[in-house]
Amino acid sequence: MRIPIASLLLIFALRSPLFSGTEVPTLQTALTDLTVTQNTPIADVDLTSTFSVPGVPSSIVQFRIAYGTANTPAVFNVKMLPASAPNTVANFLSYVTAGSFNSTIVHRSEVAGPGSSSSLFQGGTFQSPAFNTVATNAPINLEYSLPNTRGTIAMARGPGPNTATSGWFFNVTDNTTPFGPGGGSADGYAAFGEVMGTGLTAVDAISALPTFVATSVNPAFTNLPLSGYANPPGLLLANFVRVNSTAVVSLFPTTLTVNVTSCSTTTTVVGVATPLPADFHSGSRFLGTTVTGIIGSQVFLKNPADRDINVPLANAVPIAASVVGEVSVVSLTLTNTNPSLIAATISGSVLNLSLRANRGGFADIAVNATDTNGNTAQSKFRLTVTGGLVNTSIPTDVNNDGLADLVFQNNVGQLYEWLLDGTGNTINFSNSLGLKPGQPPKFLYPGGLGDYRLMARADVNNDGFPDLIFQNTAGQIYVWFLDGSGNTINFTNGVGLKPGLSPKFLYAGGLGDYRIVACTDLNGDGFTDLIFQNTAGQIYVWFLDGTGTAINFGNSAGLRSGMSPAFLYAGGLGTFRIVACADLNGDGAADLIFQNSAGQIYAWFLDGTGTAVNFSTGAGLRTGVAAAYLYTGGLGDYRIR
Repeated sequence: MRIPIASLLLIFALRSPLFSGTEVPTLQTALTDLTVTQNTPIADVDLTSTFSVPGVPSSIVQFRIAYGTANTPAVFNVKMLPASAPNTVANFLSYVTAGSFNSTIVHRSEVAGPGSSSSLFQGGTFQSPAFNTVATNAPINLEYSLPNTRGTIAMARGPGPNTATSGWFFNVTDNTTPFGPGGGSADGYAAFGEVMGTGLTAVDAISALPTFVATSVNPAFTNLPLSGYANPPGLLLANFVRVNSTAVVSLFPTTLTVNVTSCSTTTTVVGVATPLPADFHSGSRFLGTTVTGIIGSQVFLKNPADRDINVPLANAVPIAASVVGEVSVVSLTLTNTNPSLIAATISGSVLNLSLRANRGGFADIAVNATDTNGNTAQSKFRLTVTGGLVNTSIPTDVNNDGLADLVFQNNVGQLYEWLLDGTGNTINFSNSLGLKPGQPPKFLYPGGLGDYRLMARADVNNDGFPDLIFQNTAGQIYVWFLDGSGNTINFTNGVGLKPGLSPKFLYAGGLGDYRIVACTDLNGDGFTDLIFQNTAGQIYVWFLDGTGTAINFGNSAGLRSGMSPAFLYAGGLGTFRIVACADLNGDGAADLIFQNSAGQIYAWFLDGTGTAVNFSTGAGLRTGVAAAYLYTGGLGDYRIR
């Protein structure tokens, strides 16, 4: 008979509260902030030491079930408990590794209520689509040790205690009494594993499906769970609860380097160039299929009709392939705020960090460990790289905290700084909103500087700290090398300045009406370049070598070898003047931002080569991204600084 839907939902609602497992990804040892110098190799990080899943042994079986015409997935992991039932676990795993439970069905489901004292669903006996019985090994002896509590898996059996073969069932409710010795089942039923984490959500969903009498299909189908089925339409395979696969999986993904040595319609053989993980064996998932055997360094893979083995044949370059990446209990992902500084990747369970050449600055990296059921643990750390070009997105970080700051200069040349908190909030001096806690605004330099004006802040000497670049009315260029502290500069004791590097002329000659308008890495070599513009609007660039050496055009000191100073744009630009450089479109190359006398804002999207801009040929410009107005309205006398 069919269980009424209303009664079923009532029974489901009266169960114990939704299972909340503790076997979920947990932060074990937090990743710590790291400071390195530019171009320094960084050791790989084993993330299995960062995260853990408490209380999980090495053997884990993953069930991949689908039901209904929509192929609703029910994926969950079951930890084996060999200490309590070693022979039962070994028997169950023998069927898993042989693939016996793949393409089978859940053929029985019971819900506690009139006529049943327990809630469970059962499988492991009938294949699909012909519903033949699974080939079985010899029956095993009963190992009753664990109670049949909610979430455990136990072996089904016949009337005698030592009759279990391939059949299994999940205890959806606490069935300790009915399935324990003397509880109506005589000798009890052997529980040997437990659903991990929050996987019981999927188990409950299967148990909630309505059941039907389908003895016309098979005499055993007296309580057959079906989805999307209503009498009298014909029964389809899609209506069944289908166990697509069971597989022994790793807790964390693992990476092996392999070469394919042979391939046929039934078997692919790969040679493994790296040691096999301890939990990798026959029955493991690998390259989208199942391992059928291991001999030495060769792994034999089953080739199902829908195999997904996209690897080259013999003599190809070894490839990295996740052993169980598609089905491991925990998957690992990351976010990286500054990929232009560092390449961060995860290979298997290892975090690889590789610095970009000649770069400096910082990146915030977050690593996430997420299990099959969506539970996530996270660890964050900041990687600071000293030396090298500071990330162009924060060229104005006076105190090296990774946040942009504001530096002002008045008409007598004094410098004043506001250290910001990175929120972008409107600044309020009464409650310090928008300002760095504990860092009140102050003079960066209270002395007078005559006709020298602060033109830019950029890392001229490639030490990872922004420096101050000044220019006077004659065009001479002067630089102060800062120490990244943000302290008020004192020339008597050197406070705020880089030890051993005295302020000096970067260029002592005159430059006529050319004035520095921006500093950025135009040619992608990792070093700051100087951008000038004259009163006619022409743009000129000096490609620096990152040493901070005084520039000498006679011997090219201070300049990038092979990159001569040149016009970036020799045409006239009317009243448009460069007001900033920034990567506007996220392509990793600095762009030029202009503003005219009316306040309109215009952008040139550069290609990062430092090539002279030519609008006819597109040289120097980003392909497919046309120069354009960022803002066409008027802004009065407001100018970007």
